[in-house]
Amino acid sequence: MGVNFPTAFWKNQQDKRVDDSGPPTITWSLNLYYGEGDYNSFENVQTGSNFPFKVGGNDFNTNYNYLAATADDPNSPAYFGWYLDGDLEYPNDVHRADPWIVEEAGRKIDLLMEADYRTLYDLHDYYSFDDFPETAREVYNPFVQSGRAVGTFTLGSTSTLTIKVSGLGERATLTAGDYEFDQMKLYVNSNVVCSGVAPANSPVTQFAGGGWGADNDLLPWDMDQCKFFNSAGNQSPNPNPPRNNLGTTLYDYNGDAVVYYQNGTGTLNNVVNQDNRRKYTTVGGQFSTNLNLSAGTHTIDIFFNTNDGLYASGAFYGATFSFS
Repeated sequence: MGVNFPTAFWKNQQDKRVDDSGPPTITWSLNLYYGEGDYNSFENVQTGSNFPFKVGGNDFNTNYNYLAATADDPNSPAYFGWYLDGDLEYPNDVHRADPWIVEEAGRKIDLLMEADYRTLYDLHDYYSFDDFPETAREVYNPFVQSGRAVGTFTLGSTSTLTIKVSGLGERATLTAGDYEFDQMKLYVNSNVVCSGVAPANSPVTQFAGGGWGADNDLLPWDMDQCKFFNSAGNQSPNPNPPRNNLGTTLYDYNGDAVVYYQNGTGTLNNVVNQDNRRKYTTVGGQFSTNLNLSAGTHTIDIFFNTNDGLYASGAFYGATFSFS
């Protein structure tokens, strides 16, 4: 799986935290992608596009192509974008102002994907909308969400670096082809350490919505633990275990527990709440490895890519780095 992006369209965000004691501090350059990209190589991404995605002075445009690997027409490039907290004209309180979370002097990093338009559309019957809001695309992200984190740290002596990676990705499985979504790839000193993809473990193989079942059997928009692969391409852990069941019930806007109308009974009481998504991963679902590093400066490079604009609500990747 290649996740290869040009550097020309990064939106740089520097993390300035410094820790002068204990384990080394990892300093991160955090980048989010915006603009159009060729669906094969993403080499034709345009720069200068940003929220609220106006083109030529026109109004907010949410109708760009949201497909990447699934795009059939190379002349219709995928569009990359993040809504964050919007702007004065289009304020947004659905998403985080910064999707990155950097903790423990940079030794812990997460990227949280934004709630997407398609998930809202698929769930709108349950939320008791009288009419589906025309402005939903101005609030819920319909685009490909992608980013890159580049970290550097310096060791004074030989050390063992332990890397642990976890994440949640969409359960949807497509009939249109064997595409991989919610991708991640992690390098240390330009060497691949691991990669991750969405579990795609929903037994339904559909793309157009409908036909879901209760008890998370057929929920393409829900999240489960990502599948991870080591540098040799072998899945680890294999199989990937299911995520934690926190008993999260889906409620409609009237405060009533959502009931599956198709089956007539059954509430949605095991779904992912994106506000505390990191609590759904398990230790057994983590990728873990050790690297022996010499004294000197080292680089960590992590790529993230939803690979389409669908079913990103609740998705994330997180990595921790410890030294011994």
